[in-house]
Amino acid sequence: MVTMITPVCSKKYAYKKRLITALFCCFLPLILLYAETSTSDEADWSETEWDADELFIPIEQFAGRPVVDMAGILTLSEQQEIAARFTEFSESLKTDASVVLVPDTGDLTAEAYADDFFDYGGYGYGEDRDGILLLIVTGYGDGSGRKAHISTSGKRTINTVTDSRIDDLLDALIDGGAADGNYAAGINAYIDKLNTIIQSPEQAAAAKLKSSLLFALGTGVFVFLISFLVLLKRYKIAGAKPYYNRTEQTKVHFDSVNDPLISTNTISTVRPKNNSSGSSGSSTHTSSSGRSHGGGGRSF
Repeated sequence: MVTMITPVCSKKYAYKKRLITALFCCFLPLILLYAETSTSDEADWSETEWDADELFIPIEQFAGRPVVDMAGILTLSEQQEIAARFTEFSESLKTDASVVLVPDTGDLTAEAYADDFFDYGGYGYGEDRDGILLLIVTGYGDGSGRKAHISTSGKRTINTVTDSRIDDLLDALIDGGAADGNYAAGINAYIDKLNTIIQSPEQAAAAKLKSSLLFALGTGVFVFLISFLVLLKRYKIAGAKPYYNRTEQTKVHFDSVNDPLISTNTISTVRPKNNSSGSSGSSTHTSSSGRSHGGGGRSF
């Protein structure tokens, strides 16, 4: 009778071998997938020509928002209050209004940054993309590099928010609190001023009607006064004329005087032409997207 004895060590070795093989088979696809993804990512970053405009604005994150605070200045409640006011303004006046706060604009000017954020961020109301965007550059807390710039878009908004009115809006923002670091108060003062500048179509029609009525009333009163004075003068009874004896009270004496011409002197003066377009209009420029923008800004 032959008895078979299986070594325990051989069984343990076979079990470990099968376990290692199973684990390797499970993780092999993950290792291959990671290697392929890493290679693909490196190829994409090295071979793709990135458009600066695509990297400039994260459209998916900020598109169309009335308040974008990338500087982390405003509290959540302040953002909600300002966003509600801008939304109400935009819906009632058909002009997209927003504010963007950033610590700096990188290599771009404040004007280019504001225009591009408006164009590529999906802002603008209607086909003409009427809107006004306020850009506030807060700097990094040392009080330097702070700027405010307003970008306008759309014919109606550009013509309404003239250069002088942009200065008024900037005054309201800066003097209303931004100069002291209270940006929420400054933005609210800016919105208050904006509401007095841009009117809804109904408000504009009512104001135009009121102006026409006042003009017609003033013209009627003026014509009435002129007619009344003419009639009063025509029908006024003439008073008695004073007696004047021309024969006794008149003396006439004639004499000859020589006045020879010695010389003539002519002075010519060139009248300069006035080429100024005036300060009441809106200056415009073209952004990187090819759209026309108005606006203006300053440091504070």
